[in-house]
Amino acid sequence: MTAIDPQRLAREIDALGDELEDAKALRSRVVALLDIYADRTRHTGASGDPERTPWTFDVPAPVLRTLRQFLTEQLQGRPQLVWSIAEEFWHAGYRETQILAADLASLSEDEGVGDWAEARAHESLDSVTLITLAGTGLEGWRRADPQGFLGKVLLWLKEGNARIKTLGVHALTAAVQEASFEDLPTVYRMIHSLEQPKRGELKRAVVLLLRALARRSPAETTHFLLDRIQRGGEEDRRLAQQVEEVLPVAQRATIQDTLSGS
Repeated sequence: MTAIDPQRLAREIDALGDELEDAKALRSRVVALLDIYADRTRHTGASGDPERTPWTFDVPAPVLRTLRQFLTEQLQGRPQLVWSIAEEFWHAGYRETQILAADLASLSEDEGVGDWAEARAHESLDSVTLITLAGTGLEGWRRADPQGFLGKVLLWLKEGNARIKTLGVHALTAAVQEASFEDLPTVYRMIHSLEQPKRGELKRAVVLLLRALARRSPAETTHFLLDRIQRGGEEDRRLAQQVEEVLPVAQRATIQDTLSGS
């Protein structure tokens, strides 16, 4: 991994501005820059030679943060360039480039970004990129049209495909984490109707959503968990145990007492 010289990094990233009109060339330059700063110390094989997970560079946070800021600033108000570059970045096949693609998608306030995210959910490389796609990627549209956003998410939650459902749950979590988002009752109604998953990334996503709700609205989340416990299912009990730890003391005690007595 190349040591970070902030001035040098700034020059290297500024030079990317020369390629903004050529999405393929920009992708090549960005991938080359990521490779320069790749962390080759985290993964070593049996031979002792460096090995990197093929789909991530593990670049230091300042490198990716500076890239993200530069590209979103440069491409603000240039939708045609945004989508051509986002496509190139997404299909470059790295965690970092998919994160950059989601950043660019966030510049759109149009409902079409929801279709774009849905089509790419299956291609997200890991939970990090899926969460970024659902959260950052839909940010502009979510803020501009919260009702349209919720309508689309409801369709995703009714999908038979677990990946699309997971995209929807992560999208709700991102909304709940924004103080400006106020339609929590709709979110509760959505998850009330969602069948409790038993395992996998969808279950983890549901836990994250409920923890976010517990921080925003402890009383309503406690009511939700008590209702699930009363159903008597073991999965519902486990869900309550995974969420109650982030509740305030009084609500946590209520959940624990109910669990011990049920």
